[in-house]
Amino acid sequence: MTTDTTTIIINNKIISDYFQNDKDAIDSIQQFLTFDEINIPPLNIIIKVSGGGNTGQQKAICLALARTFHQMEMGFSDILKKKNLLTQDSRVKERRKYGLKKARKAPQYSKR
Repeated sequence: MTTDTTTIIINNKIISDYFQNDKDAIDSIQQFLTFDEINIPPLNIIIKVSGGGNTGQQKAICLALARTFHQMEMGFSDILKKKNLLTQDSRVKERRKYGLKKARKAPQYSKR
């Protein structure tokens, strides 16, 4: 993070080019930087993200920004905690078990 003007670059693309058709992702990330209670100085934010889909990447970016602002100790750690931005969604894909077709799907049962 460097201080110049407020621009967000994700994987060497401007945020509007990276999330082309996903207006909600752009709004949620930009809304994160413009809270009423938080006075964030102009920043040049460069983000590298990989894996997952658009929604997962967007949530990962918001979590990374929240953790970065929390570590910078600019005085809005309490606000980030109140808005529940420092918690990570802990759900992960369940592994496939042997003897089953998928994680929980069993082959069809035949009595005879």
